[in-house]
Amino acid sequence: MSVEASTPVLSEVAERVGVTLEVAQGVLGDIPAAELEGKSLDHLAWIVRGQWRAAAERRQGEPVVVVEEELPRSLVADAVEHAGVSSLTSGVVVRVVTDDTAFVVDSLVAAFTARGAGIGDLVHPQMRVVRDDAGRLITATRNRKRQGAVRLPGHSEELPAGAHEVAESWVYLHLSPEGEFDGSQDMVETVHKVLRDVRLASEDWQSMRDMALQTADDLENDPPVSVPEFATADVRRFLHWLADDNFTFLGYREYELATMDEEDVLRPVEGTALGILRSASGSATGFERMTRESRAMARSPQLLMLTKANSRSRVHRDAYLDYVGVKTFDAEGNVTGERRFLGLHTARTYAAPTSTVPVVAERVAKVVRRAGHSPDSHSGRDLLNVLENYPRDELFQTSSARLYDIATEVVRLQERRHVGVFTRNDDYGRFVAVMVYLPRDRYNTRVREAIAEFLRETYGAQNVDYTARVSSEALARIFYTVRMPRGAAIPDVTPEQIRAHVLETTRTWTERVTHAAQTEGELDGSTARALVTQYGTGFSTAYSEAFSPRQAVADMQRLERLGDDDSALTLYGTKNLDTRERRLKIFRNEPLMLTEVFPIFTHLGVQVSDERPYTVRRSDGRTSYVYDFGLIADRTAMWGNTPQESSRRRTNVQDTVLAAWRGQAENDALNQLVLAAGLTWLQISHLRALARYMRQIGFSLSYEYVVAALLANTDLTSLLVRLFEARFDPTLDDAEREAQTKAVRQRFSDGLADVASLDHDRILRTLEGVIMAIVRTNAYTPRVLSGEVAELVFKIRCADVPGIPAPVPMFELWVYGPKVEGVHLRFGQVRAAACGGATGSRTSEPRCSASSRRRWSRTPSSCRPDRRAVSSRSSSRTRATAKRGSPRASRRTRPSSAACCRLPTTVTVTRSSPRRTWCVTTATTPTSSSRPTRAPRPSPTRPTPWLVAQASGWTTRSRPEARTGTTTRPWASPPAVRGSRSSVTSASSGTTPRARTSRWSASAT
Repeated sequence: MSVEASTPVLSEVAERVGVTLEVAQGVLGDIPAAELEGKSLDHLAWIVRGQWRAAAERRQGEPVVVVEEELPRSLVADAVEHAGVSSLTSGVVVRVVTDDTAFVVDSLVAAFTARGAGIGDLVHPQMRVVRDDAGRLITATRNRKRQGAVRLPGHSEELPAGAHEVAESWVYLHLSPEGEFDGSQDMVETVHKVLRDVRLASEDWQSMRDMALQTADDLENDPPVSVPEFATADVRRFLHWLADDNFTFLGYREYELATMDEEDVLRPVEGTALGILRSASGSATGFERMTRESRAMARSPQLLMLTKANSRSRVHRDAYLDYVGVKTFDAEGNVTGERRFLGLHTARTYAAPTSTVPVVAERVAKVVRRAGHSPDSHSGRDLLNVLENYPRDELFQTSSARLYDIATEVVRLQERRHVGVFTRNDDYGRFVAVMVYLPRDRYNTRVREAIAEFLRETYGAQNVDYTARVSSEALARIFYTVRMPRGAAIPDVTPEQIRAHVLETTRTWTERVTHAAQTEGELDGSTARALVTQYGTGFSTAYSEAFSPRQAVADMQRLERLGDDDSALTLYGTKNLDTRERRLKIFRNEPLMLTEVFPIFTHLGVQVSDERPYTVRRSDGRTSYVYDFGLIADRTAMWGNTPQESSRRRTNVQDTVLAAWRGQAENDALNQLVLAAGLTWLQISHLRALARYMRQIGFSLSYEYVVAALLANTDLTSLLVRLFEARFDPTLDDAEREAQTKAVRQRFSDGLADVASLDHDRILRTLEGVIMAIVRTNAYTPRVLSGEVAELVFKIRCADVPGIPAPVPMFELWVYGPKVEGVHLRFGQVRAAACGGATGSRTSEPRCSASSRRRWSRTPSSCRPDRRAVSSRSSSRTRATAKRGSPRASRRTRPSSAACCRLPTTVTVTRSSPRRTWCVTTATTPTSSSRPTRAPRPSPTRPTPWLVAQASGWTTRSRPEARTGTTTRPWASPPAVRGSRSSVTSASSGTTPRARTSRWSASAT
């Protein structure tokens, strides 16, 4: 849409604002037709009205800057309704009215873009305006035409005396809100700095250009005697070339070389500053101190110095200023000072052939002559192509000898498609130029950013700039400029170090994993190749971005060892994690339900911050799964204060999670002791069994309260564990056992004085008493220690248990496991004659079941033995039970241990829970005089094999007629309800027919 075609729209806009059509055309005439059609009339009128108000008054030479942070809501709603998507829904509007000079618009855009602000709308008309002495706007026309001038109210037709006409630029910018600005005042100050530099550079541009030509003439009329004539001629041609619109002059100043405190300094010559250096600090009494590298260069006879300045340009484009220095000499050829030009090379400089650029042409010619290749040969053309495409700034600053080494090596790299790295330190120690060549198919954004980050960390750089070149050639090129902090020395970094990192970065994931498997692990070659073949290409992109190849090799080995229904896990930390956080990876061949594993983490006392699932596709078509959880503890110390302690707790956490997942341990709050006290899951199982036993004997406080007491007194809890180990660890001899038991009990007694809660004191003392009352246990048998058997059995001398209700048996066998709890009561010694079995005794063999009462524990009434039943019922056999089925069978494929037992005694269900709970009473009078078959009683620390057997699913064998008993309620237990889980089948002396008890029938003693 042309301006003429859009006249009706602009006429409506002018009418709404109250200006003429020419003003509306002047403000909006440069907007593309498509954008103009996408804006509502209110939107266009708002732009024109704001620009008109901003330009209403402006003093000569002073810019007007207006920043609007809040946009009218009605305008936003109207724009959304008109165009569907509005560019005015957020952001900041900046309006600028200033003198029409070169580089105004692109300098403003560069300034805002450098601070991270995106450009939405941009309108920048050039207006011819007339203002009075006070700067008030009188008339405004478009494109320097007086036709259609706008006359403001209150002014006559004739221009008032003293009025002046000036060309102005009215700039309207709509910026995105992402810019790094500290409020509107920061934006206003930024705009003023940019416009000041633009004005200074524009005013002095011709003077700076003249100084370049004058410097060339001075070198011709009075050449320095210490500089070769050909070098002087090259510099003269270069200065003339710069003045021929190949260099944007922005600043100029002369300096004198002086000595201050026995140190060379540069003193600015007063009255010589031009352009942007007019606003910089420096006078006839000021000095510019030089770095060590600058002092070394100051008195060298090198006539021309080409490099990059430390500061960035605010004019034209956001880039580091180009520095052109021409030294001055006295009659003897000694350096006396410097004429310094600052600016930017124009686009013509970078696009022109090297043969047309002075200084560069001579260096390229030297390289070609030294190589000895004909320009028409294949090698000669390749060499010239490398030099033509070499960064032009580096051609200005690199010596011909160094350029020859780089160019010839790049030609060889292209033939072999290898990685190459070349570095050059700035002569003044301000930056390092790093050139990276790599195969084109290995270049991507990730590689470029990874190399930049490596350079930033290795050099300690302030910032790293880059330019990349990717063409049809075999190699891509990345040119990095590593800027050092002011005053910092450049560290000694070799190209080989950078190249090694580039090689590692550009390797594909499979190559890196293969290399790690063959070099960093303990795998032989064939095993490493098999692992990589099976898993190497199956990791997801998300996994390869999150973990290193070395971690992938370790994970592949864990996956390879997994069974079909097994799990493996590893707890680890990384440098970028909070000190309270760790990550846990779970490996499975089947998907994992998060609802199954989250409670385990909760009972460990940690919070789950996030979960990252990864899939691994095997070469055989199967899929494995890796789940990565973030775990946060309350305190850093919970993960361990020393490397050794951290390693132990890491192992404990892994073992506890697996034990809870496999059903080897209960998943409850007591597992918090893993991190709170550094206990293992087996040690916690010992405490859990004792805490459950306290409920069995009628302890008044709940199990949950016992757990809370143990968690609140972790030091004393650890002493209880040590007391248990001192009493039953089979590796201790009797003297060590007695000494350690005494020492631990003394420390425990002293620690009780600091317990504030009486209930906690009572709980801890009771647990200590129960431990001291235990005669022996299976806790240290190999199958229990390995986790193959989860049930724990304790033989307890009841008279030593504090608070046990009467009547008190002589011994109890307490059996505890994640799925079973039971107790066997004995009220007297079992005679040897009873060990072989009773012939013709009256007995029954009921199947155990669970009670429906969750909190039912034994009471004095339920523990009162029936004398009549006891006197006529045979005692339990003390021989090991016979096996029915393999005890190694999976718990998931057979009933619980208690359900697999047939006991030749009275059974009472004592507790209801998901596990089965049973109680066995044994008569005191044996009825058989058979030969004893039980093995000698083991020591308190030796394993009790029959206890393990019975708790692991072993059963008693008896004749069928022995199972014809009737249902009774033994020990005053609650009445049985037909069909309920609490129904218990047992025998009484009056109703059970006499049956011979099998010699294989027995219970653990």
